[in-house]
Amino acid sequence: MTLEFAVDHDHKLQALMRKAMLDEKYKYYFYSSYFRYDIDVPRDSWNHLQMVSVKGNEIVGLLGAYIDRETRNVTDLYAINFHDINYTFSKDFRSFLTDLFDKFYFNKISFKVIKGNEAEKMYDKYIEKYNGRVVGYRKNEVMLLDGKYYDDKIYEITRNEYLKFKNT
Repeated sequence: MTLEFAVDHDHKLQALMRKAMLDEKYKYYFYSSYFRYDIDVPRDSWNHLQMVSVKGNEIVGLLGAYIDRETRNVTDLYAINFHDINYTFSKDFRSFLTDLFDKFYFNKISFKVIKGNEAEKMYDKYIEKYNGRVVGYRKNEVMLLDGKYYDDKIYEITRNEYLKFKNT
């Protein structure tokens, strides 16, 4: 399992993201029919932490966190796996989550998933494991590339609840 800064893989990452933009299996990641053909790859971690999951020389996935420095909260997460089922990516996602608390000392992580996304099962598992909670559901929140509206599900994990898990 290897997490590396996305900025070190900028060119390769841009090509992978452009390829994924119109692929049906990534419709849950790309919320609309508007695309910036180059994604923002931050040059610092003040507002945004972005890592890639790497196996050998291959980028397996992209992981990111939006940061509110005033509250020390992660206000949203995103993850895209460029392979179907990948153990490396799952381990790196778990590592990314724990690093947000253990290495970067954030107070809370909040994020959402669009209902129907295969990743929802993985998120549910981590939320339960780390003593997080489902905050709620929003109806018809997002219209995806297929023109249909989807509900989303909002999660949060606080540092205190995570530490209770870690210390058991």
